[in-house]
Parts: sequence; structure tokens; C-alpha cells
Amino acid sequence: MKSSATKRARSGKKKALQLIERNRHRDALPLLEAACRLAPGDGEAWMVLGATHGRLGDVQAAIHCSEQAVSIMPASIQALDNLALGYHQAGRIEEACSVLERRLALDPHHRDTVLRLAQGLRSTGQTERAIDVYRQYLRMHPEDTELHMKLGIACEFTGELSHAEAHYRRTLELQPGSSGAMQNLANVLSAQGRTAEAIAAYRGALELDPGNAIARSNYLLNLHYEPDCSVQDIYREHVERMHHAGAADHGRTFGNETDPQRPLRIGFVSPDMRTHSVAYFFEALLESMDAGEFASYCYADVPLPDATTARLRRLSTHWRDIAGADTGAVCNRIRSDRIDILVDLAGHTSSRNLAVFASRPAPVQVTWLGYPDTTGLRNMDYRVTDRIADPVGDSTPGTERLLRLDGCLLCYRPPADAPAVAALPAVLNGYITFGSFNNLAKVNDRVLALWAGLLGQVADARLYLKNPSFTDEATRTACREKLAGLGIAPDRISLAGRTRTTAEHLQLYSGIDIGLDTFPYNGTTTTCEALWMGVPVVTKTGAAHAGRVGASLLNAVGHAGWCATDDADYLRIAAGLAGDMDALARIRSRLRDDMRQSMLCDPPDFARRFTRALRDVWVKHCADDAG
Repeated sequence: MKSSATKRARSGKKKALQLIERNRHRDALPLLEAACRLAPGDGEAWMVLGATHGRLGDVQAAIHCSEQAVSIMPASIQALDNLALGYHQAGRIEEACSVLERRLALDPHHRDTVLRLAQGLRSTGQTERAIDVYRQYLRMHPEDTELHMKLGIACEFTGELSHAEAHYRRTLELQPGSSGAMQNLANVLSAQGRTAEAIAAYRGALELDPGNAIARSNYLLNLHYEPDCSVQDIYREHVERMHHAGAADHGRTFGNETDPQRPLRIGFVSPDMRTHSVAYFFEALLESMDAGEFASYCYADVPLPDATTARLRRLSTHWRDIAGADTGAVCNRIRSDRIDILVDLAGHTSSRNLAVFASRPAPVQVTWLGYPDTTGLRNMDYRVTDRIADPVGDSTPGTERLLRLDGCLLCYRPPADAPAVAALPAVLNGYITFGSFNNLAKVNDRVLALWAGLLGQVADARLYLKNPSFTDEATRTACREKLAGLGIAPDRISLAGRTRTTAEHLQLYSGIDIGLDTFPYNGTTTTCEALWMGVPVVTKTGAAHAGRVGASLLNAVGHAGWCATDDADYLRIAAGLAGDMDALARIRSRLRDDMRQSMLCDPPDFARRFTRALRDVWVKHCADDAG
């Protein structure tokens, strides 16, 4: 009887395989099911049945059959591949990774398994394990260019900047013409505060591929970190690099009704409608816009939405998910929505979004918030600013007209989970701690030299620096060596890397007495966070918007006295704050309330000022159209 059943199973399986060869998978299915019933120990039959179910779209049945096949044939590479695929299709990524690890152990040289496993590990937040997978493979195949590139990206993600740099450089040795590798190298150099090297690398990437939009935007952004780049030089580079992006097409017609007083459709385009610095300022506007006068359309280029994304979505009148959509599709969507005024929130922090504005899908286009300078686009009509960040009569060049708000150009929404303001740490420590949590790219050698001079003036003072780049040991060492060369002993310096949550990040301000702003590129979110945590911030007002945002913020909260005009003034203000412990304690106890009651944290007031400015430009557009 058993022999007869086995024969029938083999015969049915043979016929099924013949049908599969002729792409008759559905006809083969009952034969394979019968074969598995008759010979339940036939791993091959289970494996083929699983693959057939998968081909016909029944993922759960495919997984069940593949699990049976693997239990019978644990060393079958094909069975493991099928099971991993089924788990992946079902969204069971961690189980897929577990199977792929077993598969890789059987064949460590199988490149496709390395790629699939590492991608799965990264998607489930296990980037460190993905790095181990890449490294193991590269030890056996040290000239695999793509794997060096992927390992560099993974190391950059975890903060291992020096390791990322090494793998990008190895990629360039193996493939000298890779603009992408040169661009990634530039990103890492920038993150390490090696701005001049980063700028040179971005130029190299653009020489290899003049159409590399990401390298172009990052290059333009990094010019603002370099103290020796003049305002005029930066403007020329923006215009030259963006001259091809969009024709001057002021004659284009739109179907929007040119009624100056009707309700307007305002579109906002951004990749940062998520937990991001931009969202802290955008949310305050979005929640307080008069929905009767202004319908908000959010074009969210967010591949991985989070709780902040969900909040912004609830606040918007209309939400458009544009992640993965090409520029043409996004422009068509904006035109079909009949947007009146389209607002860019990213500038050259997102080259993809600027391509939309270059195509002019809306009659009036405005840039605000995400970028501290001109976009260089001929089709961008206005840049939103204020009278401190861009004073009236200032000669700073730009391709946009300046739209100066009454009062500060920003409104800050403090994180809901921000910890309470801590007591002044100097009281317990017995010494003053200066601190800055700005990105390392902003902490140039001139900034460090001024801070070292401040520590020289204030006896026993300490310097606490925190930013994600200090997660990398080599980057921390380089910073310590620079400060040592400026005469600052290691025991007067504390360096901290990335933290897991915003609350943990803000809690670190409990160890800071006085905040120090950077120049020529000021902090924005970092300044607001410090002030919210009771920490006064000393800024130096520069020659252009990027170096005047600190002054705008401090004026908005009523502390213009912390704005320095030059290095000597910066030292005087910071040392003066440090020299009066009682006054410093009073500032700390009152600063959050000062901020809460100021225009910087008044969303309704800001929304009125912002939308009034938008109404003004719409009225002008209607008049120009009529004329």
C-alpha cells in the first residue's frame, strides 16, 4: 500500500512538473497537493507546491508549504530561498532575515543573499547586524565596489563616519568615475566638520556628473559653513549651478481665478513632514491658519511617515503623499489642485523638491523655513524672511524678492515631551559650563578658536559639545586635538554623540549654563531648544541670513542683548553672563516663560502675519495679471 501511494505521488509530481514547465501552474496545483498527502516526507514536493502557491498569489499557503519543505530538507538552499521570499512578501521581515542567515551559512559567497539579508536587517532597525554581514562578505570579496558603497552608507547611518569615509574612498579606488561615491564621501567629510574638503569633493562629484542634483544642492548648502566664502561668491554659485533649472516663463497661463480677496489654496512641499527640525516650525503655522481663508495642501515627500507625519496630516486641509512620485506627476497633481501659492520648505536641503518649483506648477511660488538663502531658481518668486534676518536696504543678492514678515520669520512649537527646566548646573558644579549642540559642520576652526578664548577668560569653565557626528570616535579625537592645540585641556571638554529620543537630547541641557551659537551659520532649532530649556544663547550677528537667524530669534524672545556684533562683543557678553551666577539663575528660571509669552511661541499671531503676507503677494499677482 505504501509503495503504491509513493508511486502515485511520484507520478503526480512528475506530471505537475511538466505542467509547470508549460506555465500551467493552476493545473499543477491539485497534483502537487495530492503528492504531498500521499508522501508527506517528500520535501521536494512540498517545496514545489509552495513555489506554485507563491506564483498564484497565495502567500500564506506558500509559507506553510515552504516551512514543511525546510523542516524536511534543512540544507536545501532552494527551500530556504522560497521560505525567505514568502516571509518577505507577507511582511514578516525579521523571520525572512533569520532564514536568509541560515541560507548564507550554507553558501557565504552568495552575493544576492548578502544584499537581501542586509537590506532586511536595515529595514528592521538592525543596521549593526547588516554591517557585520557586509564586512564578512567583503573579507572574502574585497573588490566588490557596490558592497563597499553599501557598507559606507550603513556605517554613516550608525555614526561610524571614519569607517564610512574609508569605504567610500575604497569605492572610488575601484571605480574612480563614481559621482555617487564622491558625493557620499563629501557628505561624510561635511559631517566631520571638514568643510573645505567636503566642498572640494562635491565639486569633484559634479565634475563627474554635472546633473547630480543631490551633490549640487549639498555643495551649495555647504558653502554657508565656510567662513571664507563671501555672500557674493555664494550667490554666484547658486545662480550658476541653477541656471538650467526652469525657464523664465512668466507668460505661462493658469486657470486660477484672479480674485484678490477670495479664499486661497496654499500648497506646502517638503520631505520633512516627519520628526524633523522643519516640523517644529511648520506645525505651528499649519495648526493656526484660518481654514475659511486659506486651504492648506500638504505635498509630503515622506517615505517613512511617523507620529509627526500623522499629526501634520490631521492639521492639513488636504494631504498628498508624493513619496516616490516623479517630478512630472507631482506637478500635475499641484496643477489639478489649482494651487494659488506654492511654498517650498526645503530649498537646497532637498534637490528633488526644487525640480518641482523649477517647472512652475503654481502661479506664485515662495520658499521659506528649510534653507537660509536664495534657491537660485528663476521661477521662485519670493523668499520669506524678516527685517532682522534680512534688513531693509541690505544688499544681499538673491533670485527671489524678499517677503519680510512683521516680526520674526519663525514660530517654534516646543516638543510635548520636553523635560522640565533643571536648576542651574553651575551652582552644583562650582564652575560654568558653556555648550553648543549645533551640527559639527557649523563648528569651524574660527568658532573653536573664539570658544577657546572664552575658556581662557572664564576660569575653570568647561565646554560641552553635542552632535551626532561625535558618535564617531575618530571625529571626537580630532575635535579634542584641535582644542588641545588651542590650549584647552582635555578635562575641560565633554563631547556627546547622538541620543535616542528628543527628550533625552533636551535633558542634556540640564548640564549647560550658557549656550554658544555658531557662525557664519547660526543655529535655529538648537537655539530654540536651548532657550526652551532655560539656557541663554550668545550669538554673533553675521553679514547674511544664515548668520542673522540667531539675532532674529533672540529679538523675538526679548533678549537682543545676547546678540554680539563681533568677536570681542561675543566674548564680553558670554563672560558677562558667566560672571553673575545669581542673574544667570534668574534667567534660567524665567526663560521658558519669556519664550512661551513671546511671538516666537505664538502660533495664532504667526499664522496671521504669515498669511497676511501671502495675501499681499496674491493681491499683487492679481494686479499684475490684470495689468
